[in-house]
Amino acid sequence: MVTVTQSNQFALGQRFNAARAAYEANRAAEAVSLLQPVIQAEPRSAPAQHLLGLCLLALGDLNGAEQAMKASLGADKKRPAVHVSLAEVFNRAGRAGDAEKAFRNALALDRLYIPAVRGLADLLINQSRAAEALQLTTPVVAGAEAPPPVLDLHAEALRQAGRLEEALACLERSVAAGSRRALLEMVGLLRDLGRYEDAAAVARRAHEAIGDHPAVLTVLGRAQQDLGRLDEADAAYRKALTFDPFDPMAHQALADLLWTRTADPEKASTPLDSVLRQRSTPMLIALKAKMLTRAGKPEQAYEILADAARQLPDDPLIQAAAATAAVYAKQIEAGLAHAERAAALAPEVARIRALLAETSLAAGQPERASQIAGQLLAAHPFDQQFISLQALSWRLLGDARYQGLYDYDAMVRDFIIEAPDGWSSLEAYLADLAATLKGMHAMRGDPLDQSLRNGTQTEQNLALSADPVIQAFFRAVQAPIRAYMSGLGKGRDPLRARNQQDYRVKGAWSVRLAPDGFHADHIHPDGWLSSAFYVELPKAVDQNGQEGWIKFGQPGAPTRPALEAEHFVKPAPGKLVLFPSYMWHGTVPFSGEETRLTLAFDVVPGR
Repeated sequence: MVTVTQSNQFALGQRFNAARAAYEANRAAEAVSLLQPVIQAEPRSAPAQHLLGLCLLALGDLNGAEQAMKASLGADKKRPAVHVSLAEVFNRAGRAGDAEKAFRNALALDRLYIPAVRGLADLLINQSRAAEALQLTTPVVAGAEAPPPVLDLHAEALRQAGRLEEALACLERSVAAGSRRALLEMVGLLRDLGRYEDAAAVARRAHEAIGDHPAVLTVLGRAQQDLGRLDEADAAYRKALTFDPFDPMAHQALADLLWTRTADPEKASTPLDSVLRQRSTPMLIALKAKMLTRAGKPEQAYEILADAARQLPDDPLIQAAAATAAVYAKQIEAGLAHAERAAALAPEVARIRALLAETSLAAGQPERASQIAGQLLAAHPFDQQFISLQALSWRLLGDARYQGLYDYDAMVRDFIIEAPDGWSSLEAYLADLAATLKGMHAMRGDPLDQSLRNGTQTEQNLALSADPVIQAFFRAVQAPIRAYMSGLGKGRDPLRARNQQDYRVKGAWSVRLAPDGFHADHIHPDGWLSSAFYVELPKAVDQNGQEGWIKFGQPGAPTRPALEAEHFVKPAPGKLVLFPSYMWHGTVPFSGEETRLTLAFDVVPGR
């Protein structure tokens, strides 16, 4: 250690202040050079080591940043700011578990330390741990001077917990405190509540307050699209791209709109292709690959992602996208290699680990997939995707526990609803419901991110519709839903463990399939119970084997060996089919010239 005299101490203090000024001016490399003599002279200086860690973090040196932060804490463990900085290093490294511990160490020193509250709440929300996030943020937002960032996080946790009206009130407080971000969040929340005119009004208000920012214009476009103002939505998305031609959210929104509006993959990808010829970004490459896959060109999708993965070997999202594309292009071993690389780069990201399990199933490694699924379920016991992965693993392994998750007799039930009050017969009601729903199918093509093929889907949440015909439907299905819950009973499995006396409809939509249309096999990750209600059916349902029937058990992702459907239910007008959201299901294509009209919804426990 260098002996520090009084004059040296003054000089070191000056260097430290100069380093801090350089860091604050975004000159991190210069700050590191200035700090070296300070660290050499006083290696146990907690402030100097902390500043060094911040500089190294800004330079992308995560290992060096971690060492410096730990050295700072070694000198003084009672600095909550350093614990938060260490958590930020762990977050950047994809080490969510370590980040959580560091945030909690900061809060142990000061339970209302705002940077720690914000950081941990954000982490918990990203892991769908809304109840824990609310416990953290509630004491802060109880104060009259709660900071807008915490109010915004509290609102997001309330939204995740299904407490939408409370979330809206929280965002209104944040807006009153000066948060512009809260205005954008309010638009999404109002859309969730089915208040589309209000959402559009707030979107316009955000545009007036913030101006022509791509995020604002994209939110404005989505609000216009909800109201059926498709030309205005198209114009808003395109205007967003004039300010940032590479904005991924504006490209996603415009591609979705063009895909459903034109049913033409080439037209839908034209704006994206024009910017990819200039410069590519990981998110835009992933979007282009998704569009190619949906257009029936998985080999081309994997080709562009494989090239991106070679150029960006340390980008976990690109590696994950390449894994998915490779599997659909039947390049299973390459897909597994990409998934393993993504998981190594981001071991704490649950969805990437789930992708590794999924890819392992495609590669014929159900033991490995089962182990990963079990680890994921230990942390997220009711995650529908993780349950589905465990079920597939057990089925391939011949594990008897599979039958407990896929008990078709107990878990897939159908009911014929009663005619709602105000209609003389079920047939009369179904005729009115069909007319109402057909008027809502304004698009020409199937949505880019949904399971249907060769059909259309309504965009608004029908559970929030003010239309009396649709409101009558949700009254009519109350008795079947409660009968299903009663028949299911209580239990320790992930379906019965959540069975409560109350339920709420999470979302509802209608699908109109054209001849040769079908639903690709899928699950519903945001539900507990899912459904299919049959409004109007083609004659092929009764005439040609199992055409147009709903099928269960065949996964939408490849497995080795391939798994076929195990259970079928024949549709009938007025029939409601209820089943677990984690259960793989799809439909059989049908022939003829008629369409197939359905209404579906997801249910979650609670009010």
